[in-house]
Amino acid sequence: MVWHGCNETKYSSREVRRRVRHERRRVAFAYLAALRGDFPSLLRMAKVIAALSPEVAAVHQFERLRLTAKFAWQYG
Repeated sequence: MVWHGCNETKYSSREVRRRVRHERRRVAFAYLAALRGDFPSLLRMAKVIAALSPEVAAVHQFERLRLTAKFAWQYG
């Protein structure tokens, strides 16, 4: 913001709120895009860890499959 005089600003508070909302939305979508890009490699790592871990039961594998499908449906 650039101050001109005592209480005057370059932008109205409505314009500032609009810009903040726009920027927050842009950041949120960028985060989701990055997460979407990381998801396949994270999923591969989870599969390898599960295969190497004797403590992972079939129930855990099914839960991973369910969450994978849910993530892909919502964000894919």
